[in-house]
Formats: sequence, C-alpha cells, structure tokens
Amino acid sequence: MIAIGMMNVLVSIPAIANLAVENRFILIAWLHLLFLGLYTPFIWLSLPSQRKMIWWIYGIAFIISESALIFPGVFTKLTSLPIMWVLFYAYLMIFLCLCWVHLSNLLFKKHGI
Repeated sequence: MIAIGMMNVLVSIPAIANLAVENRFILIAWLHLLFLGLYTPFIWLSLPSQRKMIWWIYGIAFIISESALIFPGVFTKLTSLPIMWVLFYAYLMIFLCLCWVHLSNLLFKKHGI
C-alpha cells in the first residue's frame, strides 16, 4: 500500500505524468497493477481456501504480463514473439485462474462444502 501511495506521488511529477500519457502500455500497466495485482488478491482472500497452485500460476502470469507491458522490447527479443502474443498468453492464464477461483467458489457454495 505504501508503494502504491509513493507511486501516486511520483506520477504527480510532470515528466513522469507525460510518460504515462505518451505510452499507453505504461498506463495499462498502472491500471493492471491496481486491479489485477492489488484488488483481486484481496478479493480472493475473502473467499474460502484456495489451492496454492492457482496463486502461483496467477502470480507468475501477472508478473509476466506486468513486465511485458513495462519492457515490451525485452520480451520481444527473448521470446521472438510479438508483444501482443506474449500479453495474450499471459492474460489467458490470468483469465483461466480467475475463472477457476470463482467457479470453484460457486460450486463450493452450491454444494455446501
């Protein structure tokens, strides 16, 4: 939480704010960090116990997608894939993890487990 507050203060500097305005990936990375990196895990903590493997897969996919948004040139060189494909696969894994957690929670509530 302190890091998010410090980043908000940092973004108030005009040079850094212009960087976010000019580069859409930076803006998407910021929103991605807030919603998928901060809010979603806290929502998951309120649900009944989850498998740790889902947390690991979600975390790895989140880190890959966040890094690909911030450093697209590095991922293009490392994987020899266009950055949009790297993001597609990372977001697919995030989507599948979200579906797994929420569908399993729905089934556990329905069966009273």
